[in-house]
Amino acid sequence: MSTQLKFEGLFDVGQRIRAYDYNPSDVDGIEVYLEGSIQSLVSHPFKAYQILCDTSTSAERLVGKLVNIPMERETAEFDGRIVLSARN
Repeated sequence: MSTQLKFEGLFDVGQRIRAYDYNPSDVDGIEVYLEGSIQSLVSHPFKAYQILCDTSTSAERLVGKLVNIPMERETAEFDGRIVLSARN
């Protein structure tokens, strides 16, 4: 039996999410995130939401690409790391 990951099962294909790289409260309110619609749920090499990135505050090269957002990270995990986008 596997343990459910922190953000597993919270969002569905078609929903738009925002995934933060860093907790905004830890970096003086600087919001470093990717945003996009969930295209699929993937399980290899790790469980993740696969989004079509349409917004990035730090890595413009990812806009227009499929990006895997881990359902849980080993380090730097925090509440609110993945949230529904305000543009849902």
